[in-house]
Amino acid sequence: MRCIICKEIKEQEEFNEEHVFPDSIGGTLTQYNVCIICNSRLGHDVDTHLVNHFLVKIKRMIYRIPGKSGEIPNIFKKGYLKGDMEQEMRLEFDSVGNSKGVYMQPEKQFNVLADGSGNLHYRVDLKDKARLPGMVNKTLKRNGFPVMESAEILRRAVETREPAPEMIIEASADLIEYKRAILKIAYELSHYWIGENYFNDPNGEIIRKILIAKNFTDAKINKIGSINEGISLDLYKRLKQGGDFHMAVLIKDGNKIYCEIQIFDCMEGTIIVSNNAERYPDFVNRFISINPVTGEKLESTLTDAFKRLAGERV
Repeated sequence: MRCIICKEIKEQEEFNEEHVFPDSIGGTLTQYNVCIICNSRLGHDVDTHLVNHFLVKIKRMIYRIPGKSGEIPNIFKKGYLKGDMEQEMRLEFDSVGNSKGVYMQPEKQFNVLADGSGNLHYRVDLKDKARLPGMVNKTLKRNGFPVMESAEILRRAVETREPAPEMIIEASADLIEYKRAILKIAYELSHYWIGENYFNDPNGEIIRKILIAKNFTDAKINKIGSINEGISLDLYKRLKQGGDFHMAVLIKDGNKIYCEIQIFDCMEGTIIVSNNAERYPDFVNRFISINPVTGEKLESTLTDAFKRLAGERV
């Protein structure tokens, strides 16, 4: 059996399940033509840039899709109180994505005065009230001051409330590396739908080399297609029938075969997977959509997909 990534012939037990769309974004289409070594490297070096892209993490958080660790992304894991950028805060969630409320990180101000005395001020979340004496005494002891009784520390504490705290978060988004993960989806779908004949396709070989290259640039993609944030292919978006699903089509146009891919409603790509469609006389335009929450797949010819859209029985 030959791996479609490294092209080495290996024993069957050296292959395992490969998710065409990463399982950490709800992908459920799998195949077994990627060896274990390549599968691991693709996950670590390629898929991760799509799975952990800021726009995708928002979607995973909304739909409560966990990653390999079992955790649901939290884009509000670190932020700052509006009006006080020194006050760090976060929004907390339980293991299944239910909100547990806001948590304010402890904030400390300590000054040694000219007369040798000290001025210590702590601001802590109410959840940390029981920990406050320990925090105060640790700071006092570290700076050579006598510790205080816990009861006295709590007596001096004053409770205040932020009625509707607003959080400011710092966000950054990769503009390059995630595109290789979408190329990977196009490449694996081409093998899935075209079959073994795709092994020697010149465009397929270009894509394969991009997937295994150490360095990646936009220029490498521009030769074979385009990948962008946002969705502009409204016709294909309608095929998802209103769902915020993943979708792909493989479509022949003249002597070219294109792969159109949409990830949720935040990314899309158009890749020329072949300039030699005549090599595949039995090829039929294909369609697939995947519900990232339920994992349900809908796979058919593209013709049948349009018939469903028109309300015809397929």
